[in-house]
Amino acid sequence: MKKLIVLLLAFAMVGAVSAQVVAKVSLSGSVYLERDTTGSGVITSTLSPNGNTYDVLSFSASVKDGKYGFYARDKNFIDGVDLAVDRWYVWSKPFDKTKVTIGRGMGGGDYVMCFDNGWLEIYDPQDGFAGTGIEVDYNITDALKVGAFLPLSGATTVNTLKAAKAGFSFAAEKATLVGQVNLDIPGANSLVNVGFDFSGVENLYAYGWAEYQIDAADAAFGVGGQYKTATYRVGAEFEGLVGATPFEWDVVLNARYYLTKALFLQVRPEYYSDARIRVRTYANYALGAGLAAEVMGGYDTDGTATKFIHYVRVTYSVSL
Repeated sequence: MKKLIVLLLAFAMVGAVSAQVVAKVSLSGSVYLERDTTGSGVITSTLSPNGNTYDVLSFSASVKDGKYGFYARDKNFIDGVDLAVDRWYVWSKPFDKTKVTIGRGMGGGDYVMCFDNGWLEIYDPQDGFAGTGIEVDYNITDALKVGAFLPLSGATTVNTLKAAKAGFSFAAEKATLVGQVNLDIPGANSLVNVGFDFSGVENLYAYGWAEYQIDAADAAFGVGGQYKTATYRVGAEFEGLVGATPFEWDVVLNARYYLTKALFLQVRPEYYSDARIRVRTYANYALGAGLAAEVMGGYDTDGTATKFIHYVRVTYSVSL
């Protein structure tokens, strides 16, 4: 794997000075100067997360005509200072409307709609076309695209086909409709996901999704929207899990106000159907050159007691 990284770095360096190749290397993450996001009372300081527990180092390159390229990512580089690629793929466009991708963890976000921070999704959007395999995407028209994924895990050909995934995406000028089916035969995790987004009203972005786990007869859904201007944004999301007894649901509100182009304040209250309440407030200041300082404070009633949660961090995102 280290040899692969060396080759990727060499490719990126060559691409940076070549008129025929577009290359990019990026690193993003956070330095937590103080953190207690569970209300345990134990305050820690750490160098990592872009998310919960990781930073991201990525490499990508493609030829300028867009015919082929590659991508590789190390999800936890700084934590262990060890190059260990967890997601990689190479892609090619052998025909005008066809793209073939081979690798691990290609994503699948083109055909799936979900909330990024919801509590009830059956489906994780990052697991769209997961595992190691081959993906083929075909643009039927400029608006309609279909794709299929075969996991190449060493299973028999029949079992490989029984674990296939397929999806579609229809993108109109102001709206998008997507859908994906993940087979798990004869297992209990066959899943259907459909979603939409709509931006036909000025400053308003609306979206929603529904998913059904066929064998378990569990269904979940969510709707949300954001209204954005140059100085503020407000939004709300609601989701429910129909297969649960009793019916489970949660609602998330969000409001952000820009005091300046560099400084914003934000509040995010959340309510869950078992009476859990979590409220987080943020102050974020863009320092420039890919750096930002952020302070979060709030409380969480998860469990029997109300807990104070907070952190102070510096985020970074740089690319070459």
